[in-house]
Amino acid sequence: MYKTFYIIIFLLLCIYCNNPQISEVPGCTKKTACNFDVSANLDDDSCEFAEENYDCDDNCLVDVDCAGECGGSAVVDECGVCDGTIFDMDDDGILDSNYDCDGNCIATGNNLDENGLDCSGVCGGNAVEDICGICDGNVYDLFGCSCPSGIFDECGICNGLGAIYECGCTGIQEGRCDCDGRREDCAGQCGGSNITDVCGNCGDWVVANNCKDDCRDCEGKCGGDAIVDCTGECDGDAVLDCSGECGGSAVEDDCGVCGGDSYVEYELVWQDEFDGDELDLDKWNIEKWPAGAFNEEKQAYTDEIDNIYLADGKLHIRALRETYDPDDNGVADALYTSGRITTKHKGDWQYAKVEVKAQLPLGEGTWPAIWMLPTENIYGEWPASGEIDIMEYVGKDPNNVHSSIHNAIYNTNFDPNHPDNDGMPQSQTKSKTVGDISTSHIYSMIWRKDKIIFFVDGQIILTYDNLGSGFELWPFDQKFNLLINLAIGGTWGGTVSPEIFPVEFIVDYVKVYKQPCD
Repeated sequence: MYKTFYIIIFLLLCIYCNNPQISEVPGCTKKTACNFDVSANLDDDSCEFAEENYDCDDNCLVDVDCAGECGGSAVVDECGVCDGTIFDMDDDGILDSNYDCDGNCIATGNNLDENGLDCSGVCGGNAVEDICGICDGNVYDLFGCSCPSGIFDECGICNGLGAIYECGCTGIQEGRCDCDGRREDCAGQCGGSNITDVCGNCGDWVVANNCKDDCRDCEGKCGGDAIVDCTGECDGDAVLDCSGECGGSAVEDDCGVCGGDSYVEYELVWQDEFDGDELDLDKWNIEKWPAGAFNEEKQAYTDEIDNIYLADGKLHIRALRETYDPDDNGVADALYTSGRITTKHKGDWQYAKVEVKAQLPLGEGTWPAIWMLPTENIYGEWPASGEIDIMEYVGKDPNNVHSSIHNAIYNTNFDPNHPDNDGMPQSQTKSKTVGDISTSHIYSMIWRKDKIIFFVDGQIILTYDNLGSGFELWPFDQKFNLLINLAIGGTWGGTVSPEIFPVEFIVDYVKVYKQPCD
């Protein structure tokens, strides 16, 4: 044991004697450095390292991008440009996918036009028109608009006639005096309301009948219309018939024959019995209108199948109580929806028999109608060119249906309890009580050259005669088209009872007859 110990001590002394001291060698001691010194035992901060992605011989160790940069991130864009910025149209460093490689706007969106521009002209912009048609406006109520309906034509005219007339008052139709399609009145005023009375005085009713020309009728009434008939009687009923006989009964039929009887003969010329799966758009137009577009009505007219559809061989026009927001802007455009259809330019007639079998809706606030409007406003805008109301019904007046005539003289729905009634004589609007209006009844009209007669279930409601005194009372010598709609509320529909919905106006058939003329 002691022998081994001494041997170890001896060896240690020998080593110390052969290496009296260890010398320090300064240099780069980091093995990852390009100048690593294997003999150095003291780091002197002289180490040199290769650049990122390179070795010590400047060789690239990773991929080179399209710009030739070792480890770079540049790529070829969709247009074939290395590290291209062609989509950065506003130079904000963010590529804009709204443009193609030629710098053309290709953005899409519900608020964008066919060129990808919003209403302010920004490609892919967020600006939208408000309910008044103002770009980025903030009006949400139609009655806050300068045009309450919110409908402007191409010339910026509220409820204008659109592309019929070019903006700037060029291309005005013959017989019209401005871009709105108005005519000159007797005083030469474009769109004026002056008329010529029976004495030839031009002016409004006050001016025209102020007796400056000592214009009195045979009863001495200033501006009166009583005249001496063919028998010499003042305000008598006798008139010359078409054969020239005083008090005679011969009339010119709708085929132009004096004493003819073609007006009692009819041929079916147009019909729809609603037997298909959907409304025949070769016969009907579906109109879309915002709430308040007519008569302060509460509903929006839509083309949705929930509002207009066919079932069991009948047309259903259904009114719903719902939040209607077609542009999805979070603001309700209407709280009720319904339907309105017309035959304009697909079914237009002059002198005809119209027959509609229908079931009317129950409930306060409903206002269904079967009516006719002129296809072209020959005598000017409503009411001058006329309106024929075959049937109207308001839910606040149960089981009473109404027929009316509207023209330049008579143009207010007759409702003795309505605050806006301005005295339209009841002779131009008549009513009839029928049985349960929710069951089928036949509403019809015979329109002849000499009179218009309205019926319900074959019983006469109203007869309106052509006095031959001019278009103010008889504008019904032009083509008219048929409309069927279900309004909610409004100036005549009145207060709406929300609990009645949904309600339906159901039409079994529509038939139109004409007199055969050789």
